[in-house]
Amino acid sequence: MSRRLFSRRAALAVALTVAFTLPTAADSTLTRPVSNAGPVFGITTGPGEVILADAGQGVVRLRHLKTELVAALPGVTDVDVLNPNEMIATTGGGATPTSAKLWRISKGKVSLWADLGAFEATVNPDGAEINPNPFDVQALPGGRALVADAGANALLLVQPDGTIDWIATLPNELVSTANIKSLFGCPAGRRPPAICRR
Repeated sequence: MSRRLFSRRAALAVALTVAFTLPTAADSTLTRPVSNAGPVFGITTGPGEVILADAGQGVVRLRHLKTELVAALPGVTDVDVLNPNEMIATTGGGATPTSAKLWRISKGKVSLWADLGAFEATVNPDGAEINPNPFDVQALPGGRALVADAGANALLLVQPDGTIDWIATLPNELVSTANIKSLFGCPAGRRPPAICRR
């Protein structure tokens, strides 16, 4: 197992633990007011910190047992750190003005990099319904970014100028829920509880 993979897994475990106890605005550990904490989708690390994509409020930094709202970006689905002052982030699908976009975050200021929703509406890589929902982003050398769009079933390459290239279309695939049902102890042969009927 590579050191990078191990460090990401370790960060994930720590961040998930902290995410479930993310402080509210009244908590004295906050360095800046943080409220309306929503589900945490994306997690990455920076120098001595864990960065969370908190869909309820935006990009949140965890450092020295304190949280800081780096950038207000409701609907954020993932984040990647370029350096201590610069990050990139995606927002997922929906009907708000910030939906389905790739953003640059520089010293807490958010600017639009690429409109992923407009690309899906124009190009529609999988030929199915228009349904952009970018959920994962990875910074690449040369100032580019790789974005996985679950709604569009596509892998997208974003150039430094915001131009979007379509790399691949991913096929629809039914995924068994048997494993998660067994983890929740769903019974076989009789009407299961609500969590098991999915």
